[in-house]
Amino acid sequence: MASARKKTKKKKSTKRKTVKKKVTKKKRKVAKKKAVKRKAKKKTTKKKAVKRKSAKKKKKVLKKKTKKKKAKKKSTGKKAVKRKVSKKKTTRKKAKKKTAKKKAAKKKSTKKKAKKKSTRTKTVKRKTSKKKTTKKKAAKKSVKAKTVKKKVSKKPVKSKIPIIKVQGREKKVIDWDKFLTPLDDRVLVAKEEASSTTAGGIIIPGSASMDAPNKGRVLSVGRGAQNKKGYVKVMDVAVGDKVLFSSYSGTAVNLEDEELLILRESDILGIYS
Repeated sequence: MASARKKTKKKKSTKRKTVKKKVTKKKRKVAKKKAVKRKAKKKTTKKKAVKRKSAKKKKKVLKKKTKKKKAKKKSTGKKAVKRKVSKKKTTRKKAKKKTAKKKAAKKKSTKKKAKKKSTRTKTVKRKTSKKKTTKKKAAKKSVKAKTVKKKVSKKPVKSKIPIIKVQGREKKVIDWDKFLTPLDDRVLVAKEEASSTTAGGIIIPGSASMDAPNKGRVLSVGRGAQNKKGYVKVMDVAVGDKVLFSSYSGTAVNLEDEELLILRESDILGIYS
C-alpha cells in the first residue's frame, strides 16, 4: 500500500512539473511578443521623429530661399524704380530746356509783333481821330434835331397806375400793391361811382334813392387762402382787373382820402372787360 501511494505521488508531481513547464513556456512566448512589439513601437517613433526633424529642416530651408528671392525682387524693383526716376528726371530736364527755348522764341516773336502793332495802331489812331471828329459833329447835329422833335412831339403818356374819379376830378392813386397788401384771399377794390345820368340821357336827381355800386377795379391782392394741410390756393383775380361784386358786401375803408373796399374772393361774382 505504501509503494502504491508513493507511485501516485510521483505521478502527480511529474504532472505538476509538466504543467508548470508549459505555463512558463507560454509566459516566455508572450513576453517575447510584447518585447518585439515594444521594439517595433520604438522604431516607428524614432522614424516619425526623424521625419519631423527632416520636415522642419526642409521648411527652414524653404523659408530661407523665399526670403532670399523676396530680397532679390525688392533689390531689382528698387533698381528699376531708380532707373525710371532717373529717366523721368532726364526727360523733364530736356522738356524744360525745350520750353525755355520756345518761350524765348515766343518772346522774340511777340516783341516783333508788338512793334508792328504799335506802328499800325499809331496809323489807325490817326485815322480814328479824324473819324471821331466827323462823328462828333454829326452827333451834335442829330442831338439838335432830336431836341427839336421832342419839343414838337410832347404827347401825354399813359400811366400803369389806375386812375379813380374823386368828386368829378381825376386824381392819380398811390401804388396800392406796395402801399397795402391784404391777407389771405382778401382783395382791395376801388368802387366805380354810380353815374347820375341814364343810358337815354335822363339826369337822375340827387334826392332819388340809388342802389350801392357793385363794380370796381382791383388795386391789391392777397396771397390766397390756406388749407388745413398748409397748401395755399392761388388767387384767380389780379391787379387791374374790373370786377363785379355783390352789393353791400365787404368792409368800407377810408385810405388817403379815398373810399375803398376790402372783399373776400368769394364775394366777387366775376371779371368783366
